[in-house]
Amino acid sequence: MMNKYIFRSVLCLILAFAGISCDSFLEREPVSSLSPQLFWKTNSDIESAKAAMYKSFADAMRGNYFRWGEIRSGIWEQCAHNGKSIEELINHHITDTNEADKWSDLYKTINKANLILKYVPEMTGNIDGVLKNNVIGEAYAMRALCYFYAIRVWGDVPLFQDAVEEFDISLMKERTDKEVILDCIQEDLQNAESTFAVSDEVLDLCYITLPAVYAIQMDVYAWRHQYDKVIEVWETKFNNLPNYYFSNFDSDSSADEEQIMKWRNIFVDNSTEHELVFVVKYDYATDATENETKNFFWHSGMQCLVTESTRLSFDQENDIRFLGTFRPYYEEGSDELSSTTPYKLEKFLGWEFLVGTTNRDARSENDLIMYRYSDLMLLYAEALNQQGRGNDAIKLVNKTRKRAGLSDLSLGLTKDQVAKEILSERHLELIGEGKYWFDLIRTGNTNLAGCPENRILFPIHRDHLNQNPKLVQNKY
Repeated sequence: MMNKYIFRSVLCLILAFAGISCDSFLEREPVSSLSPQLFWKTNSDIESAKAAMYKSFADAMRGNYFRWGEIRSGIWEQCAHNGKSIEELINHHITDTNEADKWSDLYKTINKANLILKYVPEMTGNIDGVLKNNVIGEAYAMRALCYFYAIRVWGDVPLFQDAVEEFDISLMKERTDKEVILDCIQEDLQNAESTFAVSDEVLDLCYITLPAVYAIQMDVYAWRHQYDKVIEVWETKFNNLPNYYFSNFDSDSSADEEQIMKWRNIFVDNSTEHELVFVVKYDYATDATENETKNFFWHSGMQCLVTESTRLSFDQENDIRFLGTFRPYYEEGSDELSSTTPYKLEKFLGWEFLVGTTNRDARSENDLIMYRYSDLMLLYAEALNQQGRGNDAIKLVNKTRKRAGLSDLSLGLTKDQVAKEILSERHLELIGEGKYWFDLIRTGNTNLAGCPENRILFPIHRDHLNQNPKLVQNKY
């Protein structure tokens, strides 16, 4: 009886990688016999497979974007309404039943990419060559991005580079060393790069394109401290692309509504789309997708509040990013800030979403930004500093500071001082964008978030351990 239970549990896990429910699978033919016969025949099939891959990634990111890269960063504190799972993340006491410990949706996405990489290259006939090549590149890059998230969250993880279509006992894999997976990630990104052509057209930001491949490359190289390669990608590849540049508007006052909206428009109305490189699209009306921005940071049941120390880290007199990121809330009929929710993160929400209602029924349809120009520019600055070009790095930091309404930092700082200024600027510039926790890990500063070194990695969820006895839990 126990063997039957284990078999069914593992079968359900593996089939989840393919996006198939266990019960429905048991009532139909194996996918491996159906798919080649009825699918992978037309351009429409390629588009459908592509859409399924991106939908799966959107499912993976809808809340984990914040759980994995944001909530643990020391920026947030518990709200009165937050549950135990958020408290665990903020305090770095994460149990193996926390929702953030699950990797199912990442592996579903990986398998959808693997299916594309298995079948699309062999498709012949009246197939659009550009569509075919692009989706192959997107699948390589998507697989790389999913594994990059996985190793940053859990360290060593199981490696699947072949499509899973039916159960086999060999699919119960041990964890692969994260450095081996990082090598695979870099190889996938090189394969992706080779399939895309440089284009001077404005590209669809909700799909992985050549600029997005370059962005992921820079992020991976920075994670591995291969700073010479970060510089190479920026200087010889990304920064030579058309249609991507820095919006250099000047601010006079942190309370200037016009300037605040210039900042917010980066996130809410696509008027500064040249700043954006890759976003995860959510649209409830067309595909019934929404994310958890509102649940984490907005309405009366919100789970997280920005800490006072983070608020004080802004120059509130001059930095337009403060009121462009947070809105103050006051006690009813008073000019005193609310004692329970003094400031809410509203960076991603248009004013029309916010006025006159708690918006409990409104949808969180903001795009989740995976990469944008200033993020990559500050990664480039970090690399320059690590390579002994501190003054060049500070000049880039001064670009984001000037746009925010702040004065320039002085040149001639030490390497450690420059590194501190870059990390601080990423904190202010990218707050709420799922970056800062990973920044703290990469730069060896998790102590700033109150996290001891032995608790940096997330636990593997108990369900995964029960389903695969070859997995070994992270140590705490």
